[in-house]
Amino acid sequence: MENNFEERQQYPPVQNQLLQSYPKINKKAFKVGKILTYFSYFLVGALFVTGFVIAGFFLGFSQGLSDKGKLEENLSACQMKAKSTPIPTPTPKPQILLSYADEKNNFLFDYPPKWALAKESDGPRLSIESAQLKFWVGVSKNYVATDSAKLKETKTISLDISDKQITAKEYTYQDGKLFLEGQLSQDPKVMVWLSSDSQNLYDEGKKIIQSVRFQRVSPF
Repeated sequence: MENNFEERQQYPPVQNQLLQSYPKINKKAFKVGKILTYFSYFLVGALFVTGFVIAGFFLGFSQGLSDKGKLEENLSACQMKAKSTPIPTPTPKPQILLSYADEKNNFLFDYPPKWALAKESDGPRLSIESAQLKFWVGVSKNYVATDSAKLKETKTISLDISDKQITAKEYTYQDGKLFLEGQLSQDPKVMVWLSSDSQNLYDEGKKIIQSVRFQRVSPF
């Protein structure tokens, strides 16, 4: 037992000898190298990300220019199409008309509501502003110009009355006044006078005259 102990003292363990043979590691230098390695990885990754961002920006910018060009082309095409497409004309609303019926003499006519109707003993009278339209029923009347010096023109015209051509006379005065007189029917005898200072109202009055219809009028 004593001999074995002595031998151990004379020969130290091999493991201690190996540790003593390696140089000591500088821990501070090791940490700095590790940090530099991580920083290099970070820098390389940042460069890659920046490259992708720049590439994406230029790709998106070029795509935006292309889309803008297409948008301008489409807008120009739409504008040309809008110019070439005719704008539809709105359909005018039908005019509301009232009707006057003479049951005794079996004739009737239509007139706009803005014309005031007066039922007189010798026939109905319509009036509006400076225009007058008078129907004479069963009465003979002759028109005589009160001041022939102011008369500018006289002419004979034809009116469509109840599917027939009726002759009437138009008088034009120098002051712009218009006048029409004529006989619409012999049996029953219906004569008409129209006077107006306005061409528009005069034309409306002529339309009322041409709406006259001779037919049986029901009292119901």
